[in-house]
Amino acid sequence: MIGFLPSLYAQSGLSSSRTGALTALAAFVNIGGSASAGLLLNRGIPARWLLRVGYLGMAIMTLFAFGQFTQGLPVLRYAAVLSFSAMGGMIPGTLFMLAVSVASNERTVSTAVGWVQQLSSMGMFLMPPLLAQLAGRAGGGLALDLAGLCAGIAAGTAAGNEPGPERSGSR
Repeated sequence: MIGFLPSLYAQSGLSSSRTGALTALAAFVNIGGSASAGLLLNRGIPARWLLRVGYLGMAIMTLFAFGQFTQGLPVLRYAAVLSFSAMGGMIPGTLFMLAVSVASNERTVSTAVGWVQQLSSMGMFLMPPLLAQLAGRAGGGLALDLAGLCAGIAAGTAAGNEPGPERSGSR
């Protein structure tokens, strides 16, 4: 979503300086989500719960940010964008912790973390142009519905997968 903000704001007539500031703030709150995940994991909140909140929160905030029912409410839409970004920030921090905790031994931690990083980067590189292509062909609403559906599927997957007790401890 963050990658689409500059063009969405430009289409709505905002100045480039305001567009840049709003987009930067949306990207910045993502850091808070990531840091929050670390703090919550350290306090014993299960990774499964953080992933559910992150994915489901992103799906719900997508509806608020782009849904027809919020069309005349730009402040609510921007609040949804900020919430989307903050909740989405919880996911990478949680996944990196899981990568460390599910590595078979200390020598494979770097490989597990590397896989998480590579797959995350690949998703961030490939998904925006794929969604843009879909939006161009089928209309923006369908692309956003698909993005929300993907987040919901990810939340459902997160609900069913968690390391067993023998692997859930930190190293």
